[in-house]
Amino acid sequence: MHLLKILLVIFLSVVLFPLSAMANVYVVEKGDTLYSIALKNNTTVSALQDKNNLKDTTISVGQKLNISVVSTTYHSSLKTDRVSRGLSFSGVRMVLGKAISLLGSGYAYGAGGPRAFDCSGFTSYVYKSLGFNLPHNAAAQAAVGKPVSKAGLLPGDLVFFSYYSNRGINHVGIYCGNNKFIHASSSSRGVIYSSLREAYYQNNYRGARRLL
Repeated sequence: MHLLKILLVIFLSVVLFPLSAMANVYVVEKGDTLYSIALKNNTTVSALQDKNNLKDTTISVGQKLNISVVSTTYHSSLKTDRVSRGLSFSGVRMVLGKAISLLGSGYAYGAGGPRAFDCSGFTSYVYKSLGFNLPHNAAAQAAVGKPVSKAGLLPGDLVFFSYYSNRGINHVGIYCGNNKFIHASSSSRGVIYSSLREAYYQNNYRGARRLL
């Protein structure tokens, strides 16, 4: 009997452990995007980027991604809040999918897409896909929807900033989880991810609004 237990332990460690490790690896297939992979695995694009040291959302067929970052917290929280806060889970997915698809687009003051954007033009263009007609002005957008505390931010929320600590609201982006947001940054950088933890955005953060 003792020998059988030893053999069982060896079987579990040799056979099942490698299978578990393999389950944490995703091989990119034709048609995959980092966003679609994140949705399949109940995680976020930024979490996959951090885990796999990806500088952007570019992936290639056959590439192996570590998906051990999978967490039900991200999606289950959205589904729970759909009831408690009126949050639309499918709407959030559409907003993030649209925003992510525009990463790398150019910046131009006053532009509202589809090839170039300024900050409020970008958020207006993304939300228009859900039927929202947001004003093309960051300060005006800050009066739309419901206010959200920084601690209560959820993917899809609009986040607002001032310009070098002045009192007004001069910039807006779309929060996407893990302290990151997508925005039309500047003429030199275009539409990019940035972190709320960056000193500039920490110092100039001016609140958030929830539309969904």
